[in-house]
Amino acid sequence: MAKGINQSAKEQLLDLEPTAILELFEVYYNYTQNNQEVIYIHAANNNKVSKPVVFNGQEYLPIALETDGFESLGNQKLPRPKVKFANAGMYFSSLLRRYNNLSKAKVIRKRTFAKFLDDENFPNNENPFGSANSDAILSEDKFFVNRKISENKLFVELELVSSLELENVNIPSRTINSNYCPWVYRGLGCNYGSDTVTTGDGLDRPVGDIKNRSFVIASGNGFQLNPNIFTIASKAGDNVFHDGSNNGVLVNRGRWEEGVIYNVGDYVYTQSNLVQEAQKATNYYDIFPVFYVAKANHRSDNGSHPSTNRALWMQDGCSKDINGCKLRFFNDDLSDGINNKGSMPFGGFPGVEGFNY
Repeated sequence: MAKGINQSAKEQLLDLEPTAILELFEVYYNYTQNNQEVIYIHAANNNKVSKPVVFNGQEYLPIALETDGFESLGNQKLPRPKVKFANAGMYFSSLLRRYNNLSKAKVIRKRTFAKFLDDENFPNNENPFGSANSDAILSEDKFFVNRKISENKLFVELELVSSLELENVNIPSRTINSNYCPWVYRGLGCNYGSDTVTTGDGLDRPVGDIKNRSFVIASGNGFQLNPNIFTIASKAGDNVFHDGSNNGVLVNRGRWEEGVIYNVGDYVYTQSNLVQEAQKATNYYDIFPVFYVAKANHRSDNGSHPSTNRALWMQDGCSKDINGCKLRFFNDDLSDGINNKGSMPFGGFPGVEGFNY
């Protein structure tokens, strides 16, 4: 769990004017033997530093957090510390959805003194306290995520355990549901739209809403928009989506932008760049976009964003049941290259449904 204290760190503890102690965290959110993706964090609120800090050549991002339970216990019980991370831009929520609630993710907590940080943290790259020392660490505590305690738009709280408690692994490692799919729609596991090469092209087209109401229905030899969803009529065509040369029922307009005239049947996608711009980290929702279909003709402005204006846009969603999966992956009526695959990636376990004897 923790290594011994470095001699330089011991000497700093006895100094009459010690510098501040900083908390640094390494979260290996995709921790496997061959793949160790990691985010480096420093406790911005506790460290009283609102900008990134560099230690041993590695930049640590400023994220507010709270910790509890890292102290050693004298009752022969292994500690189970808790860490509460600020959920700015829903960044940690995106990691939870993508990586199974961060179950078994590796977390390393380091504590060191400000004087041992790299020189570039100080004005003119000169450390007024001496020289950097990457070995001067008070403690290096290694834990693994045991469970998610709570999650909301403000913070995510995780419970950690030591490696000595990892023997109690649940099999399978994800929750068993008989009639509900846990995959994030269009995300890993589901992979709807993954056959496409360019984000937003025809093969990414929307299919229906979370109630399994199809956006497009058959009409003679062609298709038309579903009148139960769209009040404005749309001209029937031979194609479900617009391929750039032929007229279709659903018209691909790429990423949503302001100042653009959209017509009923146009579809767009949105992506969130908040975390990427603020922390130079990849946001889950920047990788997997959300699609919308226009319900009315309009000129886009700040008040007509698809995520907030439901009068103008219908979100492409999935019901998370077998019917929703079949609508997207085994649909004979809409076999345009992404459907009619003959197999479904449904993430539920129908075989565990209870039976009456």
